[in-house]
Amino acid sequence: MHETLVTNLLPVEAFPNTIYVADAAIQRGAEARAVWGETPGDWPRDWLVWSGRLCSFTDPSTGLLSRLCSGPVSSFPSAEWAGAEDDDRRHRFVRLLKGALSGQMRPALRSSKDLTWVAAADELPVVINIPDTSTTRTIVKEYPRGDGTVRYVRHLAFLPTFVRYDEQWYLELTPSYHFTRDGHEPDFYAASHRSGIKRIERPSDFRRNVDTLARLLRGGVDLGGLTPDPDHQLLGFSELVQVRLDTGEDELDEADDDVNEDEDEDEDEIDDRSAA
Repeated sequence: MHETLVTNLLPVEAFPNTIYVADAAIQRGAEARAVWGETPGDWPRDWLVWSGRLCSFTDPSTGLLSRLCSGPVSSFPSAEWAGAEDDDRRHRFVRLLKGALSGQMRPALRSSKDLTWVAAADELPVVINIPDTSTTRTIVKEYPRGDGTVRYVRHLAFLPTFVRYDEQWYLELTPSYHFTRDGHEPDFYAASHRSGIKRIERPSDFRRNVDTLARLLRGGVDLGGLTPDPDHQLLGFSELVQVRLDTGEDELDEADDDVNEDEDEDEDEIDDRSAA
């Protein structure tokens, strides 16, 4: 008999064909803040500065990136970095992928150096409907104290890790949680909250969160006011990778339920235990 397992690898189905390069007017990426100053709106994220050169998926001859350049723009195929064998070029390509992901998923997602999480909406909780099912999933939720004030807000999060196997790039989804005091400011006890949830989570919780994140990144759920701009999607993702295993058994274990089944009860159980 065979069993099909769904992994946490989300194939990168598409990325820009071209990487643009120009002499940089800054020495480090952090200096862009001083150049752009109080410019409103979301700043570009799919770029980096390396050896005095600005490299980007977006043509830097126009827009805000043009203010970071000091010379003409040239380009080369993205495949040169995407298929590179040396760690240095692969690392630069991963930085561009992470920047592109961060930029295209706003305002739905926010990122720090190591973690990406679902942003809070004006009204909490943030609950999404799973298409073609009667299932809902809570991706941002506030937890009150006894006096009704907010104890903390829990955001579904993940560690964005891009990996390449057999010439194919994947986004490896490792679910986690981000905690804030009010939906925006980091909570001082985030590490304690996170470790408390991790101690009580089950494999089904991991699978459910991977499935939810994959749906968010593919644009498969309605996020209301948090929905990213569909015209600014540099990366495309396909379905999670499945692996077919030979179990050597006559019957599959029926206890391994579908990821959607009984998930409301699982979330309630996690909420009750973590709030205890």
